[in-house]
Amino acid sequence: MTEYIEKQLDYFVNRRDHKRLRREIPVDLTDILADPALSDEEKATRAHARVMRSEEIVVFPWERIAGTRVMLRMPEFPHGSYGYLDGRISHMLNEPTIGGISNNVAEYGHAITVGLEGLRAEVASRLGERGEEEEARAFWKNQLLLIDELEAFADRIRDAAEAQGNETVRRTFSKIPRQGAGSFLEALQFLKFLNFALRYENPTHSPLGRFDQYMFPFFAADRARGMTKEEALELVEDFFISLNRDTDIYFGIQQGDSGQAMVLGGVDAQGNCAYNELSELCIRASLELAVIDPKINLRVDKNTPMEVFRLGSRLTKKGLGFPQYCNDDVVIPALTGWGYELEDARDYAVAGCWEFVIPGYGAEGINYEAMPFVKLVNRCMEEHLEECADFDAFMDCLEGEMEAQMARIDAVFHNTAPRPSPMHSLLSKQAVSIGRDISKCAKYNNFGLHGPGIATAVDSLAAIKKVVYDDGSVLPHELIDAVARNFEGWEDLHHTLRFDTPKMGNDDDRADGIAVRLVDMYARVLSHYRNGFGGRYRPGTGSAMYYMWMSEDMGASPDGRLRGEPLPANYSPSLNVRLNGPVSMFKSFCKPDLRKVCNGGPVTLELHDSVFRNEEAIDKVAMLVRAFILMGGHQLQLNAVNSDLLRKAQREPENYRNLVVRVWGWSGYFVELSREYQDHIIARAAMTL
Repeated sequence: MTEYIEKQLDYFVNRRDHKRLRREIPVDLTDILADPALSDEEKATRAHARVMRSEEIVVFPWERIAGTRVMLRMPEFPHGSYGYLDGRISHMLNEPTIGGISNNVAEYGHAITVGLEGLRAEVASRLGERGEEEEARAFWKNQLLLIDELEAFADRIRDAAEAQGNETVRRTFSKIPRQGAGSFLEALQFLKFLNFALRYENPTHSPLGRFDQYMFPFFAADRARGMTKEEALELVEDFFISLNRDTDIYFGIQQGDSGQAMVLGGVDAQGNCAYNELSELCIRASLELAVIDPKINLRVDKNTPMEVFRLGSRLTKKGLGFPQYCNDDVVIPALTGWGYELEDARDYAVAGCWEFVIPGYGAEGINYEAMPFVKLVNRCMEEHLEECADFDAFMDCLEGEMEAQMARIDAVFHNTAPRPSPMHSLLSKQAVSIGRDISKCAKYNNFGLHGPGIATAVDSLAAIKKVVYDDGSVLPHELIDAVARNFEGWEDLHHTLRFDTPKMGNDDDRADGIAVRLVDMYARVLSHYRNGFGGRYRPGTGSAMYYMWMSEDMGASPDGRLRGEPLPANYSPSLNVRLNGPVSMFKSFCKPDLRKVCNGGPVTLELHDSVFRNEEAIDKVAMLVRAFILMGGHQLQLNAVNSDLLRKAQREPENYRNLVVRVWGWSGYFVELSREYQDHIIARAAMTL
């Protein structure tokens, strides 16, 4: 690590001195949002512009990549400020903020290449070609206004740099963003500028997409001109540190949930390996810095060299909770099976956590709701267990409950849409070409559901099958009563259910066969539905925050889980399960056809940090990851944890400010999480190899 990077890291990450600049900056949008003469897109653009104009520009004298937030929070506005799609939309996302599209990846590479003036020329040419279409004409005029505002915002950064005597930033902003980037540094600053400005339109998740693909031409050109690998690494690390300046503002459910996901590796449009020198450099930068952003996602497949898995395992050893592995051999067929074109599917990126999206082509609601598996099993048990003659009949009743739940979800979200997003539209060649906001013209408009508690539901079903139907040792009304009473007075039965019935995660077909049936049922139920835009409901295996939310008011369950005990995070075993080891766990969780439930949601495994004691141990972890890919796993995140250290951090938070943990689909600083999330992370079983 160079002296310059050490200084940046100390100032922005360790000491966080820049946060003293933060302040409330009131922005009144009432007149814009109440103006009936303005279209939805005009409202969004003018609101975005006013927020950017209100921001106080800060450039530090020593920095090379500028972009630091002063504005503490975004303005709010009343419900109903938009009359979107002629009132057809029944619900709009992110209603309290000015935000539009979230958790979809913008098409950064084209803008960085041609510059805003190149985009202006494209928009102007379209305006001339199709001027007779009123809506398209209005859209393109609005895009020209947005370009004006973005260039004015950039000019303020240039002027602030000049006032600070920062010649590097001044020179960079004298060229970009008007012109396309001519060097790797300019490309990094251009990306930072676009992502930074996008946050003023939508303060929630704005992922970075396939960074090593669209940035590689600039990197390669500078390497050909003589830039050393060490100089390139310093630039990447500088950019990474810039992403960590505002993570206290860019958050969702918990601190650290910033949505700054980066995808590396994978294949190109022709299906050839796209892992390159920049991919490796990004992993090495993350290794050196040990910061929470960007969240690294590594696309791999059966042909990925072992050295890539070894490098990924070294990063896991750092305890950051990434890389998260995505298996192209499963994800790409899953997407094409849902109707995505092959070339688009090969270009998939990851949203804020794990959901798979196509850069520049989507307005997808990939995390609208969750299927409450455990609650459905409980409901089915309470209402139908006594009338079901066999387990197959019980599973049929469960499918009916799931159908009813999906109907309720669809009734709420069928016509849901994001607000208009002029900037996402500007960063979409498709939207600019068609002349419509991306929220109206997206190629892909699918919705996604999370799948919290799948393993707990499977364990509950396996317990019901064993004690009620196979052994006949418990009568239906006895099990219903025991669960309703939280097993008070049923202590022996509780012990049996908790420890002596089949559990998912131990390569036991008695449980895993039920998992196959449940996953197929989940996919089948969702396949019956289309949203108001003709898109699918994509089933996923992730939990997001629902593993905490759903357990708060959830009673006991037939697997022996007690009232209030949390569900597992993501697609992972229940917390109380005694596992035979990681290989058995992987075998269990790879038996279902995961192509059917590929909205995203990783198998999540905690490994004790002592596992990574030497190079031989790292090789074992790498082989374990590769085995998971060959088994047909879709997504994997490994966490190196030490529960003793985490408990110590709870007692002495001031001494562990930079201790990083994986929460669900993102990593954050342990001491900044609420106590319930800290306790859940400590409770997760840590395995050894």
